[in-house]
Amino acid sequence: SSPSFRRAQALAPWDPDPSCGLAMAQFQAGRPADAYATLKHAMAIFPAESSWAIHLLWGELLFLQGLDWDGARGHLERFRIECPDPNHPRLAEAARMEALTRKHLP
Repeated sequence: SSPSFRRAQALAPWDPDPSCGLAMAQFQAGRPADAYATLKHAMAIFPAESSWAIHLLWGELLFLQGLDWDGARGHLERFRIECPDPNHPRLAEAARMEALTRKHLP
């Protein structure tokens, strides 16, 4: 729930995971504008080496919403490039979504 993620943000302001969790909860609750605002805030306060996780989630949310294929592709591509773990379990799924977004672009 949002209060749990907000508490986690307050307890660990250096960790991007609570912000990503809050954004996903907001998106699933039908509040995509709040989710994007949370991610935008997270991108502004977290160090660049943490941004790969935020790019993954932002790309996934844009992909699921289906309104900004180019934005989704860009965020998924940034995740794929910046992810520090070449064996990250979400790399294959991000690559699949990135490839699907290309079908919607001119």
